[in-house]
Amino acid sequence: MTDPTTTAPQTRLRRDLSSVIYRGKNRDQRIVIDEVSGSFTRTTEHVWQSLLSGTSDERIWHQADAAGWTRSRHSQDRAMRQSALAFRIPFGTIDPLARRLADWSGFLFSRMAVMFWAGVIVFAILLSLNHRAELAAGLGGLPTFLSASGAFSIGMIFVATKLVHELAHGVACRRVGGRVRGVGVLLLCGVPCPYCDVTDIWRQPSAVRRASVMLAGIYVELILASLALFVWLAATDPVLRFHMLNLMVVCSISTLVFNANPLMRYDGYFVIADYLGSVNLRREARIAFASVVMARLAGPNYRLSKSASRRDLGLTCYHALSTLYRMLVVLSIATLIVGFAAG
Repeated sequence: MTDPTTTAPQTRLRRDLSSVIYRGKNRDQRIVIDEVSGSFTRTTEHVWQSLLSGTSDERIWHQADAAGWTRSRHSQDRAMRQSALAFRIPFGTIDPLARRLADWSGFLFSRMAVMFWAGVIVFAILLSLNHRAELAAGLGGLPTFLSASGAFSIGMIFVATKLVHELAHGVACRRVGGRVRGVGVLLLCGVPCPYCDVTDIWRQPSAVRRASVMLAGIYVELILASLALFVWLAATDPVLRFHMLNLMVVCSISTLVFNANPLMRYDGYFVIADYLGSVNLRREARIAFASVVMARLAGPNYRLSKSASRRDLGLTCYHALSTLYRMLVVLSIATLIVGFAAG
C-alpha cells in the first residue's frame, strides 16, 4: 500500500515523498519513493517513523539528507553531481524492448534455466582449473594479440558485452514487474560503458527479486564467458582462440573486478547495501569511520564521538578498503596517462 508522506512541523523530510510498507519476518521495511528523481530507497519502518516524528539522531538525518529526502538545497545539488571516475550520459528508455524480450527470456531467467546455467558456469570453472596451464600461456600472449588487433575491434567487443549486460538488467527488471527508466553511456574511467536504470525494482518487496535484477548482468556475462571457454577449447584457429580468450577475460575477470566489486557503486555495492538495509552505504561507512577512528584520534570532544557497535566496526573496514581501492584506481589511471604521454 502506497501512502503520501505526511510530515510533522518539526521534521525536515520533503512533503512530496511517498512510501510503501512491507511486513517482514524480522522487522518491517519501508520503500521510500521519490517520483521527481525516480529513485527508490529502502529503510526500516522504525527509522522511517523516527524521521517522520523528528526524533532521529543526526546520523540518521545525515543519511536521509544524502538520499535526497530532506528539504535542503545542498542535498539535491549533491545528488546531481557526477563522479570524476563515472560520468553518465543519458539517452532514453528501452522499456518497450525489455518488455518484449521478457516474454522470450525464460531460457535464461526461469527457475529451471537458472539452475541449468549455474551448472554450466560451475562446469566451466572446473574446466578452466583443469586447463589452467594452457590458459596462463594464452593470457601471456593476449596483450600482444590485442595490440595487433586494433583498439576499435577490441572496443566493440567490450561495448557489445556491456550492452548485453545492461539489457539483462532491463529484461530481468521487466520479468519481476518493474519498469526500465532509462539507458545511456557511463564513462567509466574514460571508457564508454552502457548503463541501464532499473531503480524501479525498489518497489519490489522481495529481497531475492531485487538481488536477481541487480545481478542479472553478471549472471549473463558469466554464461557468455562459459560458452567462450567451450569454443576456445574446441577451436584450432589461433585467431578465434585469442578472441574467445579475450571474451572470457572481459566477461569474467572484468565483470567480477568492476560490477561485482562492492567497493565501487555498481551491482555488487547495491546488493550489499540492500542486504544491510543501508540508505547510503558509502556515506554510512564514512560516518562510522569518523566515529570509530577519527573520534579516537581527535579526542572526546569530537562531534561524532559515540560508542562503536559491531556494525560500525565492519563499516569502518569497508570504508578503509573502498578508499584504498579508489586510490589504487586513480593511481592506475595516472600511471596510464603518464605512460601514454611519455610514449
